[in-house]
Amino acid sequence: AEYERTTSAVLLDPNVDSVIVIYTPAGMAGTDEIAAAIRHAVTGASGAGASEKPVLTCIISGRQPPPALSGLEPGAPDGVRPIPVFRFPE
Repeated sequence: AEYERTTSAVLLDPNVDSVIVIYTPAGMAGTDEIAAAIRHAVTGASGAGASEKPVLTCIISGRQPPPALSGLEPGAPDGVRPIPVFRFPE
C-alpha cells in the first residue's frame, strides 16, 4: 500500500518530472505485490493527467521482471504501457 500511495502522490505532484521507484526485496512484501502496486499507481495517475511522466523501476533481484510492469500480465487492458525494470540502480 505504501508503494502505491507514494508513487501515486509523486506522479501527481506538478513539481515532479519523472519517477524512479527502487525496491529491494526484504521479506515484508513480495516483488509481485510491489510491482502490482506500482502498476496501479501509474494507471491511476495516468487517468488523472500524469500520463506523460516517465516512470522507471529498479527491482534489485535475480528474478525476471514482474509481469505487472511489462504490461503483459493476464487481464491487462489494451494500451497499457510497459514500465522499464532495471536490476541495478547504476
